[in-house]
Amino acid sequence: MDHGLFDHVKKRLKRKQKHHSIVKSLTKQGYQEAHIRKVIAVLNTTEKSIGKREENETALIKKFMIKEVLDKIAYGFGSQQFINILFSLTGASYFLIGLVNGFNVVAGLLMSLVLRDYLHVRDISKKLIVGSGFFFGCMFFLLSFAAYRGWTLLFILSFILVSLGVVFLGDIYIKEYTESFKKEKVGYALSKMTQFGIIIITLSLVLSAYIMDYFTIAGKEFAYIGIVPGYVISFVITAIAFIASTLVLHSLKREIKSESQAQVSLLLKEQIIKAGRYLALFAQNKAILLVLIASTLTGFVQTLGNTYYGIFIYKEFNKLGFGGFMNVAMIFVVAIISAMFAPRIAKTLSKKYGNVPMLVMGTLLLAILPLTYYYRPSLTNIAMATVCGIIGSAIAGLATGLLISNRLPEAEREAYYSSYSVIVTIPYIILFPIAAYLADLYSLKIMFLVLGGVLALVVMPLYFALLFVENRVL
Repeated sequence: MDHGLFDHVKKRLKRKQKHHSIVKSLTKQGYQEAHIRKVIAVLNTTEKSIGKREENETALIKKFMIKEVLDKIAYGFGSQQFINILFSLTGASYFLIGLVNGFNVVAGLLMSLVLRDYLHVRDISKKLIVGSGFFFGCMFFLLSFAAYRGWTLLFILSFILVSLGVVFLGDIYIKEYTESFKKEKVGYALSKMTQFGIIIITLSLVLSAYIMDYFTIAGKEFAYIGIVPGYVISFVITAIAFIASTLVLHSLKREIKSESQAQVSLLLKEQIIKAGRYLALFAQNKAILLVLIASTLTGFVQTLGNTYYGIFIYKEFNKLGFGGFMNVAMIFVVAIISAMFAPRIAKTLSKKYGNVPMLVMGTLLLAILPLTYYYRPSLTNIAMATVCGIIGSAIAGLATGLLISNRLPEAEREAYYSSYSVIVTIPYIILFPIAAYLADLYSLKIMFLVLGGVLALVVMPLYFALLFVENRVL
């Protein structure tokens, strides 16, 4: 068909010209009426199809936004910091708290790794998603009940199930999200959702802390209900948001029939074998091996520190500042806000300095946080140290990514990231109990000193060794 005719018709349709007017004007230019009407029909059909697709995509984005809001509300009201504080108030030792949190981290890493592979070969039904959402949501009710009764074992069980539930449903959501939009739209949408999500988390965190402090641990009496502690209200809100989020995920989930079979044990075994093979390969590259050891220790320090920071703030400053849970919330609001601008600072510095100096700088900033908890623990100092820690984490993370990109070809780079979760589990399994026992045997402050020492006296020298390996001079 004549492309010139298409152009003429398209221009007139854009100007909202009537069909009979288009036919009349173009027949005068020598085009046949039948051809003109055919082109008009084709363009109308195409326009309707595009409009419907855009309408569907807009509706899909709205659903994803609703899910993001519900997820952030659940994350803020059911903050891990608050859960760990309640864990300690059940009478659990620091060793037990560290052990359970360490198990959650390792189990979560392995579950996420296996689940991503599983989702490539088999689909998870909508019924299972909804059932899982209600089950894991009810675990928040069980968590609050266990805290209220002071039943440590029940608290541990529900805490583990909640942590695994977040990973399970989170990975399914990520898969649906990335496959629902074109690649060029994913990054843009994620950045917008992240900025919006930070506001929701901040408000939820502060409101949850206010409820917990206002109703106190002992609780306040309600007519027809009885005494209700603040954390029960917060966890009920968390459970409702979590279940509602799952229902939204159910509406987003596409049913895909799969004939493939997949055994979780075989997938895990395969990942462990791959990780062992890749580790042997990376061991031949001294620079990558140093980065792997250093980043594993850095990740461990950050993860363990986050387990105990909230407990320390709550116990040491319960009667100071904003008091109780609100002190914890405000410190972590500072961390959340810092996370908004930290990547920009890291990118700016990366243009001026090399990767290794950036790693050293980031590690030093990270070390300030646990050392502040030991040397000068006040709410103001901890808030400032938190900002330093967040910026340091962003700098070290960016520099690590750039260094790996420069040192490894694409195939090996993908292997590094895919096997990292398995590789770090072994050090975590060893180090978590040791550090938790140290906190229990001596004190949290001594443990923070050790964590700061690991960053300053172990990780940083590894980066100086990296300078030597790469024959660079600061």
